[in-house]
Amino acid sequence: MSSKVISKTQIIDEMMCFKSEFEKVLYSKNYRLYWNNEEELPTFTATDAMKHLDIFLKVYKKHHRDFISCGIIKINKNSICVDTYFKMHSFITEMLSLFDNAKCFANAIDGDNEFITSPFI
Repeated sequence: MSSKVISKTQIIDEMMCFKSEFEKVLYSKNYRLYWNNEEELPTFTATDAMKHLDIFLKVYKKHHRDFISCGIIKINKNSICVDTYFKMHSFITEMLSLFDNAKCFANAIDGDNEFITSPFI
């Protein structure tokens, strides 16, 4: 099996291309509930990207069977080794999905999820 090395810097650069998608997933609660037109909305920065990439890779290490489509072979300090079928777009989509699911789960626990607190369930 052939592999290639991708630096974390390359991944962060790609994450910044998806900045608006990360802002929607990570800060949507702020958009919907707390924005009063006076405060500045949070923005997704390269520092945020690095932090969230590290979180995603930690989750991946523990639950790698749940992320088969990612194609990660090995995680190094400053890079990842991936198989030849690795697609950056799929990797970013998987990351966004994980954070979206985690946020929905956390909101459900906190009672912020309208479907969980609905009297119709």
